[in-house]
Amino acid sequence: MRWYVLSYDLRRYPTQSEYDRLHEALRTAYKWCWALQSFWIVGSELLPSQIIQELLSTGTIDDNDGIVILEITRVGDFRRLASQEIVDWMNANIIRA
Repeated sequence: MRWYVLSYDLRRYPTQSEYDRLHEALRTAYKWCWALQSFWIVGSELLPSQIIQELLSTGTIDDNDGIVILEITRVGDFRRLASQEIVDWMNANIIRA
């Protein structure tokens, strides 16, 4: 399994339902954490280009939206996250350095 950070910009005044649809699609990853407002960590067997194509093909994002997916080592640090649940996930899945 590969690990990625994923960030996005939905453009053209997105509705809440468009955000909800994107978030629901990202939750289908093998492992996932919604760490910050538009910043996710996902574990997937897919390549970044395949993830983007999947999101495009399902209408979750369109050609106007921005998205960046980068493979990560899971070594890092964090602070001031929104909930204890997110902190617990990060502690279980990130090697703090």
